[in-house]
Amino acid sequence: MKRRVSAVVGLAMVAACLFSVSCLSAETLPPPSTNNPAATLEELARLDPALAQELEKLKIRRWDVTVNVALGAGYKDNVLLSRDNKQASPFLRLGAEATVLRLPQNGWTFSSLVSWEDYRYTRPLAVDREQTGMALAEIKKAFTDSAEVALRGQYLYLDQVLDLSDQQGIIQPLPVRLHSPQPRLISRLELGRNYFAELEMGGALYEYQTPVDDFWEAGPQLKLGRRYGNRSEISLGFEYNHRWYDTRRATDATGLPLAAMPLEYSQKKTMLTWRHHWDEKHRWRTTLRLRLDHSADNGADYYTYWKYSIQPQLRYQQAGWHVQTGARWTYYDYPRQPLYAGSGAHYQRSELDLTLNGEIKLNRELRFQWEYRWERNDSNLILSEYRAHTVWAGVIWEF
Repeated sequence: MKRRVSAVVGLAMVAACLFSVSCLSAETLPPPSTNNPAATLEELARLDPALAQELEKLKIRRWDVTVNVALGAGYKDNVLLSRDNKQASPFLRLGAEATVLRLPQNGWTFSSLVSWEDYRYTRPLAVDREQTGMALAEIKKAFTDSAEVALRGQYLYLDQVLDLSDQQGIIQPLPVRLHSPQPRLISRLELGRNYFAELEMGGALYEYQTPVDDFWEAGPQLKLGRRYGNRSEISLGFEYNHRWYDTRRATDATGLPLAAMPLEYSQKKTMLTWRHHWDEKHRWRTTLRLRLDHSADNGADYYTYWKYSIQPQLRYQQAGWHVQTGARWTYYDYPRQPLYAGSGAHYQRSELDLTLNGEIKLNRELRFQWEYRWERNDSNLILSEYRAHTVWAGVIWEF
């Protein structure tokens, strides 16, 4: 039943975007100038073929399509993200991405993206592959120079080893398969003097393969921001989100399920984002994200937690290449969840994720990319801990 609902929601999102595109395509273009009726491309082709060819090259295309194909290889030393059962393997990395953009016309804009990434491990492991797929489409209408509304539909597919302890109460990472349609309605208003506001209403269905429980969530998000300097920006966001689980139950203070009470979460999130370019040529850029979440369950607060996150990033770029490094540190505190029965200590854990990556443009169609990633999960519950190193390199062809 869930798979049918997920498919219906996904098809509805795609249908809405395609309907909007058909409306865009049906709009009549402004009539050509009649000041010189003889100056058509057909007649120019007869009178001056060379000039006609140059004018044809300068024609503005309403639609732009880009396709990228990626091929690479790498190595991961802890595929299962396990503390005691570390399984390492080389892997092949395959990927593809297609984007479709339409230039603005009468205030309407359309964009879409489809991507797929596949990691194939070459050694026989409990997991032989990891996959990520995404389809996104957005139709946007600008009503004035300062007000616009966008309808965005996204479909996410994951087949990976994931840590779902904050979603599912499962203390160890495990292989999961996820289908998730995520519709969004976004309104943006320019407030003058480079200030802006965004209001977003969205929802999502997270449909997991058994034994992970499915859930729905929905809620609004408000963001206030200011642009300044050389394409720099700072913003503050607030989000309220409510989550409904399908089969999980709320619990009492000891963690025992309450049969008559389906589990629900109420989540409040505050986010500060600061992106700054340090020179006029935009070679140096830093980004800082700070986030504070509070998630409360509808039972005895057994699953209630506070989440603190800091994510700095540094990027340097020159013509034809760039290098980027980043970190993400997250801390979870469960004030009402004891480590074990009768324990005076409560469950805590932290995540540290470090990345270093870069790209070199080899020619017009070919780019070389590489990345190193280090993951570390610490906890006062030993089974939740793990370390993982991943490194890969490869090329991307653009068509």
